[in-house]
Amino acid sequence: MFFTSWLEHQVLKTALKVLASPAVGPYKAGKWMLEQIHQEVTEEQESEDRAVTRLTELQLRYELGEIEGGEYLKQETILMKDLDAIRQAKKDEQFEPSEFWWSRAFGGE
Repeated sequence: MFFTSWLEHQVLKTALKVLASPAVGPYKAGKWMLEQIHQEVTEEQESEDRAVTRLTELQLRYELGEIEGGEYLKQETILMKDLDAIRQAKKDEQFEPSEFWWSRAFGGE
């Protein structure tokens, strides 16, 4: 497909985008919404505050007698593993070299 000018190419490209938007629009909107949900869930899973809050709630439920000792220990073990994993991931992130360091050290392109 040959175009006589750059401007003609841009006009045709824009016209095709406008014509395709009723079909592609819902897909892009759905994709954006799912990306936002994924981002929120990821942030919540990686939140140290959330894990500490859940531990506090668990301890409160135990002290109020809502759960028994065995159940408390089982849930506490799970929550402590989650908290340790979150803290380890943050520690690993902290020591990862940035892309700038990599390109400066090894002559990135």
